[in-house]
Amino acid sequence: MPMTLKEILAAKGSHVYTIHPDATLQDVVEELVQHNIGALMVCRRDPGEGREEILGIITERDILRRCAFSEHPLRSVRVEEAMSRNLIVAHPDYTVEQAMQLMTNNRIRHLPVVVDGRLVGIKKVLDFRQTSFGQGLDSRSRTEGATRFVEGNMPIRPDAQDL
Repeated sequence: MPMTLKEILAAKGSHVYTIHPDATLQDVVEELVQHNIGALMVCRRDPGEGREEILGIITERDILRRCAFSEHPLRSVRVEEAMSRNLIVAHPDYTVEQAMQLMTNNRIRHLPVVVDGRLVGIKKVLDFRQTSFGQGLDSRSRTEGATRFVEGNMPIRPDAQDL
């Protein structure tokens, strides 16, 4: 039976680091470095309901793009101005293959996992390395498979269902 995101979240953990849209890009850099991660989910807490509203994601690449095209210091740019808004998300019941296909088709490295509008985890390409690429493969084969996936050179199976 194919492995699901739910199983990966259970095995690898489901903690998600978040940041408020009014924070600065300098705040993002400090959080990314402190936690040794590549992305933060951008969320705003709804005081009425007590849950977080998912607004977007801010990644290392978003910051690099902003630096390349703006002379403003990171301390003067709010997360809301640089974050990616059109999120591609997955459900915990997605298989690893479905998640990888979604990431490949949309050329993304981080995939938020959401249930009923609630963020329950985030998975990155390397989280799949030891699961789908790793089953029955040696270390070199896993690395080559992960590299092909990251570069977008993984073949699309003709029998894969549309998500």
